[in-house]
Amino acid sequence: MFVPAEQVVPSVQTQHIAMLKEVFFNLTSASNYGAGLFVCTGMGRNAFAKFLDDYPTIQIDISLLDLIKWQKDAVAALMGHELAHLILKHADMKRGAVDKILQTANVRANRSIRRGQSKDEAIKQGVDFFVLSAMKFSRELEQQADDKGFSIAFTLAKYNPEGAKNITLALMQLPEVDSIYLKSHPSAKERYAKAADLTENQTYLNEASELLNAKKWTLLKQHSLRWIASVPNSGAAWYYYGRALSRLSKHGTQLTMAYENSVENYLFSPSLGTVAQEDQTEKDIAWLNLCVALYDEGYRYESLNCYKRIRQESNQQRYRQVTKQSVIVAAGYEPLMSEDIWIGRDDSGAKLITNDRVLAQDKSANKVPPAWRAPRTGKLAVKDQ
Repeated sequence: MFVPAEQVVPSVQTQHIAMLKEVFFNLTSASNYGAGLFVCTGMGRNAFAKFLDDYPTIQIDISLLDLIKWQKDAVAALMGHELAHLILKHADMKRGAVDKILQTANVRANRSIRRGQSKDEAIKQGVDFFVLSAMKFSRELEQQADDKGFSIAFTLAKYNPEGAKNITLALMQLPEVDSIYLKSHPSAKERYAKAADLTENQTYLNEASELLNAKKWTLLKQHSLRWIASVPNSGAAWYYYGRALSRLSKHGTQLTMAYENSVENYLFSPSLGTVAQEDQTEKDIAWLNLCVALYDEGYRYESLNCYKRIRQESNQQRYRQVTKQSVIVAAGYEPLMSEDIWIGRDDSGAKLITNDRVLAQDKSANKVPPAWRAPRTGKLAVKDQ
């Protein structure tokens, strides 16, 4: 569903209309999410993700498109951000959070009154708490939408990631005012810094993918080392370094640690975050390669625990083929798949790793926590740059 801008603002040029349609179609196709697009006036330099009669829509004001000069890649960043709000169901999350914050604010105000504070002061403190907490939650959702939107526009739809920086540069040109917007959104400077990190990472990733496809392993290793030096918390950087090592080195432990670093940064990257990296195809393959590397090193439990994190069926099958196990059974008779794992001792005292609940209870085995834990601590030191 698309409302042509010429029906709203006749002065909008035809090529701009075609560009908006193209970008919107590519992003909804790449994210596999259907929505409608409205080009509007009268909303100020703004865009919204809203449901109209239960149908998800994006509404963009002409003045915002003018601000970003109708640059295709910046438009992709803008649309990706609003699509992310819809995909991540932020409206529902915000409603739920507001209700909880309001309840907490009321409890705090009533408690203050019972402790002798004046009603007016208690109410004021409750309102202040509500506003600050709601704004903080809103900023977190906006940052998440920035990250997911980047992934949609530049990882999945393959637009030039410089568009993420360009849109934040345009926003930085606006005068800073003390408004609800600034309190409920990250600042333009914050957004630019994050966009710059993500853009650099995506640029390295695109180049690494080309080197991998061309099987230029030495160049890929050199490229990955530069990447790691520049963006050390990139899951993809360590993945590609591991792929190069697998072809150029016989050091099993070093290879395993490269993939460990990769999945750790996909899970906990302090600079790039997890949402911005979640749509990279490299992520699931990194888990696959780590599982196989752990198996090759003799880390049986860790390999099976790792296997639970593989999402794509084709990669699960690949793991079973490479490890010569058509059905993964740690002990007992049920395939592992997404079942829990217990670890203990069998009757002979040998280590028992099982996904069989009955057997685990019989042997008083301990259930392994679901969180991923690598067999080694610390990061792989890269010295051969």
